[in-house]
Amino acid sequence: MTFLTCWPFGLFTFCLIAVLIFRQVYPIFKLRHEKALLPDYARWISSVTESNATIISTDDRIFIEHYGKRKTAHNPCGLYYVNKGSLPGFKEWLDEKLKKGTPVYITGSGLATGDKTKEFRMFMLENYQIIYIGKHLSEDWHQGSTRLNAGQEHLYQIKSKDF
Repeated sequence: MTFLTCWPFGLFTFCLIAVLIFRQVYPIFKLRHEKALLPDYARWISSVTESNATIISTDDRIFIEHYGKRKTAHNPCGLYYVNKGSLPGFKEWLDEKLKKGTPVYITGSGLATGDKTKEFRMFMLENYQIIYIGKHLSEDWHQGSTRLNAGQEHLYQIKSKDF
């Protein structure tokens, strides 16, 4: 088979693959062009929290800091485990914030990420009042830019049980 007889088949195959890929990713790119789910979520946090609030979250912290204009902190969990050694220090830090009157909030992902055994969640429920504030549509980009993973992200306020 010579080049002149097989190039139309190669061109057809290339165009078919390009069209199939485009059909799969176009709706995702169109949505991202029209909506900014993660920045909108961070702006929503800004609208429901005080300007001096601290938000405990995970890797969406940079969006909360930039678009939401709020200070952030990371939960004491690793990627797959709770760092038990850091819980006393975390509690001391959180108690100090609350004593000073700083409003502290935690996102749903901040409460659950890295907490496969629910140890951090139980620690928080045992030591603090967790008050549901609301939810907002957000997006998780961990699957890559060609996959849409949108869902509701929850926000909770943390209050001390002691004072």
